[in-house]
Amino acid sequence: MGQTKAGAIKVNANKLGISVEEYNQKVESGLKNCFRCKQWLSLDLFRSDKSRYDEKNPSCTKCRNAYCRSRHKSIPKELRKPLGPPPSPCRDGDKRQARARVNHRIKAGKLPHPNSLACVDCNHFGSDKRHEYDHYKGYAGIHHLEVECVCTSCHGKREKQRHDSQQATE
Repeated sequence: MGQTKAGAIKVNANKLGISVEEYNQKVESGLKNCFRCKQWLSLDLFRSDKSRYDEKNPSCTKCRNAYCRSRHKSIPKELRKPLGPPPSPCRDGDKRQARARVNHRIKAGKLPHPNSLACVDCNHFGSDKRHEYDHYKGYAGIHHLEVECVCTSCHGKREKQRHDSQQATE
């Protein structure tokens, strides 16, 4: 019986527990029964769906939104893929790459700006000296992001000590 329009109307009216005349009256007055909340609502509360006989979605927008929200599963932050291309592999001894990686982390907010931290060696904190990150373990690929915040004078002392110890071993 549901193969014709009249049969479909009869089936829908029976499902709702009302007569065919009452069903037709509500449809003619611009109402539609929501599939989910089972209420008669105005047609403008339904999204369009060109595949349906009345070109309207069977559930109202409020019910449809609630249903879609209930089915949505957000991905935890830890499991989300990072935006952009994957980083290039770490190259041992590449100072430029190591510095670029640290600068990128600062810009992304994953590392604090060095001027906002105290010097690890002399505990200096303030704007009268510039602070920078020191690759204290060297520029090996696995140590690119292992840095300490030092002021420029302490960084110079560290560099001199490294240079002197390197000269002594040669």
